[in-house]
Amino acid sequence: MAVTLNIKAVDLHVIDVDTKRIKLGDFVRVVSAPHELDKYFLCSKIILDLQSPEKTEFTLGVSYSAMTDRQVANQKKSQDAYTIAENANTTASGASTQVANITGNYVDKVTFMNFQSGVNEKLTAVCHYKGSVSTYSDLPTSGRTVGDTYNVADTGANYTWSGSSWDKLSETVDVPTDYVTNETLEALTARVATIEETGATKEEIPTDYVTTETFASLVERVEALEAGASDSGETEGGE
Repeated sequence: MAVTLNIKAVDLHVIDVDTKRIKLGDFVRVVSAPHELDKYFLCSKIILDLQSPEKTEFTLGVSYSAMTDRQVANQKKSQDAYTIAENANTTASGASTQVANITGNYVDKVTFMNFQSGVNEKLTAVCHYKGSVSTYSDLPTSGRTVGDTYNVADTGANYTWSGSSWDKLSETVDVPTDYVTNETLEALTARVATIEETGATKEEIPTDYVTTETFASLVERVEALEAGASDSGETEGGE
């Protein structure tokens, strides 16, 4: 026999006030001859239809979940939880793959910071002019930073601090008085070439001319001097 009955019927109280009204929580007698039913059921639910009273629904009796019903419900909940966890795992795996693809094009922060520190050290090592002192002995003996550069006035040399010692960069070069300028050499070359083309004899060459051998020797000396000056370079404070 069913333990719960759902009945659509009119509560006779709405047409006859002398008829007892069915209220929620009442025990209502249910009689059904074909079913040999004559029993009181608890009214556990009422759905009122104010426009169509005949459609009012009464629930008589209380439903109970059997053990198998509970097992089925719990199994369904477990299956739903497993499905949710599986979807979450799939989503996490996809996110992990995306992160791996992204990080493959980048470097980690520690590597970047180390690289940046190395660059900063190289930049701070670039020579930066600090001023001039009278002699080498006047160069600072404390508070020095790699790249500090001073000009020593008595020699015209520039010194930069390497971190352990003062490294000499350049100094003033005095050109001997027996050297000539490029302009003088060019003029002299042209005059010698003219004499050689005209076939002048040694007796006809004026005393202010020099021989080709002397001139070639002078050119070699000038070229050697220029090469040495180019190698040493000139820095701020030098001549």
